[in-house]
Amino acid sequence: MFTLTELKSIASALPQEGRAVFIVKKEIDRLVWLENHEQHIWNTYCRRYGLKPSDRNKVFKIGANQYKAVALNIRSVKNPIACERTTDGRRFNMPVVRNLM
Repeated sequence: MFTLTELKSIASALPQEGRAVFIVKKEIDRLVWLENHEQHIWNTYCRRYGLKPSDRNKVFKIGANQYKAVALNIRSVKNPIACERTTDGRRFNMPVVRNLM
């Protein structure tokens, strides 16, 4: 899976028309929409979990690993915070822990 910046650089290197360009541009649009949607969900519901809008993408440490909170799963009761491990980008769902960030 590519990041948004990687896809934009790929799109700029491709010719201006063709199926490959169409597919890359659709993926860019999907990633932009997803990022905007996750930001909107975070800003709307973060206070419900004792977080602030500025806590999104903030790095915190648990044991030897560093994580950053990237999204909220508001349908999950036990583990509503989606966190990403900074070393490899793997996502984990975590419970709300007070004074973690």
